Amino acid sequence: MNLKSFKRAICIILVFCTSVLFFGCNKKDDSGLLAREPGMESDVITIGIQANAQFLPLYIAKEKHYIEDALLPYGISVVWNEYNTAIPLNRALNGGICDMGIMGDVPAVLGVAQYDKTKLIGMTSHAPDNYSIIVKNDSDIRSAKDLAGRNVGTVYGSTAHLFLKQYLESEGLSLSDVNITDINVGNALSYIENNELDAVCAWEPHCVRTVELGAGRYLSKGSKVNLFGGFMFVARKDSIDKDYHTLKIILEQYEKASKEVSSMDDDYLNEIATDLSINKGQLKSILPEFDFSEIRIKNDDIRGLQRTCNFLYELDIITEEIDADNIVNRNVI
Repeated sequence: MNLKSFKRAICIILVFCTSVLFFGCNKKDDSGLLAREPGMESDVITIGIQANAQFLPLYIAKEKHYIEDALLPYGISVVWNEYNTAIPLNRALNGGICDMGIMGDVPAVLGVAQYDKTKLIGMTSHAPDNYSIIVKNDSDIRSAKDLAGRNVGTVYGSTAHLFLKQYLESEGLSLSDVNITDINVGNALSYIENNELDAVCAWEPHCVRTVELGAGRYLSKGSKVNLFGGFMFVARKDSIDKDYHTLKIILEQYEKASKEVSSMDDDYLNEIATDLSINKGQLKSILPEFDFSEIRIKNDDIRGLQRTCNFLYELDIITEEIDADNIVNRNVI
């Protein structure tokens, strides 16, 4: 074979291999849709969503139809169910009304403990500074030690409650050294404004509203005591089994949308702020608290989740000890 014939043969082989790779990866079925990969069994995926800043990229993905556009070529449609809190969302996951959802670490663990129908498959954000302790502006409370014997409000069994525990322990105190009141977090402003409590341990946007309105000041934030502050993607076990590739695509589109958070225009910021019952300035002030850069569950996340599991067990909120490794699935993404 001369050199010219050899080059021609090589070109033909390269064209053939490229064609096989292209058409093999984009093979369509009789309906004209892309052939589904294993783990794409369901025709419909239902996502439970909550209006919170910690899940902002999912709202961007929803608004821009990233997930729908990625799944449409496979003939898979998306249904969005909106929930005010994680409690009804956990019920929906248990009942099969939703395939996947988003929530904080405490409700994610509680859902597993109560129903054993779900696993944690990814991180929506890391936000320890989403949790704060606020006191009145003229309060003499300046440190954890100053809280001894004081009346402190928090939501019992919440991540804010765990933050309060870690904050007290950072200066040698425990939860038993303060008088804890189980509160309605939506009333955080009035508790401080009306001197009903000496301090409130809560989460955004309730804290920023109190501070921005001049009723209180921040005493401490979660990162000061290495609070985990993780927010999670949760999915039904049977959905993971049969639709893991679909779930992977959804998480990938979330990751794509997370890169757009810093470039949101004012109109979209106003829209999100309205959903959160705060103004655009308040939203801008709390957005830096959320780290959307890593959706994969890492070893540090497992350690943080274990602290959450242990805390809920110590409070008798869950009746059996949980190994955090056993409630996550890191194979989806």
